[in-house]
Amino acid sequence: MVVPTEGSPSLVGAAWRWEVWNEPDIGYWRATRQEYFEFYRVSVDAVRSVLPGALVGGPATTGDLRPTAGLPAEGLNFLSDFLDFCIDGAVPLDFVSFHTKGAYFVPVRSYLPPGEVSAPQSPSMVKMLREVRASLAEVAKRPALAGVECLADECDASVPAHLGRFDNSNFAYRNSEYFPVFQCALLKKLLDLEESRAAALRAATAWAFYIEGERCFEGTRSLVTYGGVEKPVLNAYRMLGRLGRWRLRASSSDAWPVGRVDEDESVPEEVDVLAARSDDGQVSALVWRHDDDQHRGDRRPRPVRARVRGLGPGAVLVREWRVDAGHSNSYRCWEALGAPDYPGPEQVAEMNRRGQLTLTGPERLEEPVDGELAVDLSLPLPSVALLELTPREQGRR
Repeated sequence: MVVPTEGSPSLVGAAWRWEVWNEPDIGYWRATRQEYFEFYRVSVDAVRSVLPGALVGGPATTGDLRPTAGLPAEGLNFLSDFLDFCIDGAVPLDFVSFHTKGAYFVPVRSYLPPGEVSAPQSPSMVKMLREVRASLAEVAKRPALAGVECLADECDASVPAHLGRFDNSNFAYRNSEYFPVFQCALLKKLLDLEESRAAALRAATAWAFYIEGERCFEGTRSLVTYGGVEKPVLNAYRMLGRLGRWRLRASSSDAWPVGRVDEDESVPEEVDVLAARSDDGQVSALVWRHDDDQHRGDRRPRPVRARVRGLGPGAVLVREWRVDAGHSNSYRCWEALGAPDYPGPEQVAEMNRRGQLTLTGPERLEEPVDGELAVDLSLPLPSVALLELTPREQGRR
């Protein structure tokens, strides 16, 4: 929380984004579209009457592009009309927000024993990319909105949030190593997509929460489970948080490019990379092996060679962090403990210990040759590795 100090009444407004309503294109809004627009107008006035520097926006529309009962996708039409309303009426709009979801499992509840599925289904990263692209395009085609930031502030692999593996075993991916790998791959694809649009995607965030009383690894859309045990997906954000601020050019010979977003319905098996550099010269690279099909796991490792070019003179300290079935994974630890619905304190402590992001082996010094260093990895499906290459002198501090 940001607390304003005396003499700085707009400090909170500068730090917070005030979003007006949630998904007004569906049943959360019970009035007409025009009434929402007027509600937005008076909400902006109300917020800024208290916090003149507040950032206000919306409309947080749904992103599903599939027509329903022969009608066009309502969320995109709603967003389009809302943007025109703000432009035509000179209504302040500091950011544009919209949502995307990767899967609507059908049937949403199957009630088969956990582990059994009536129809194997998985999230589709392609679906999410199409929906984000469509929303960005609505903003980009309006010159009056040039520079307005866009937020995919519900960017989730599936809905609904409160159902889990006891309702439908397809939701089990939320517990496993599949989810952190999906999140890392999704962010990279969103960055690639954003580079091709005139509108800027400022953030893509997940909507997650903790449900009191649920069983351990219930499979709901949460970041922690029973007893405060942290799920593997948190390690995706830890890895992303360790990347530097400057993105580097990086490519993979076996990556799925976003240029195929209109050709495929899901991302097939791929190996891809996201690389960055810190201000202090550290180079980091996320390398993953992913397939949108959550049921295609393959414990057999696949050899991958990462080549890093353009390094400075001298040795570098090499670290490798990993999330897969055998590393940084509280869920697989829980399974090894017998999958108790309500684990005891010692079991909770063990799961949290095994669930922390950890190095796969000892740190080592490597000497680049002509500024290039090759690092060999062995990646099961799914898995993600974070390589950190730190100049030796910096690594000693």
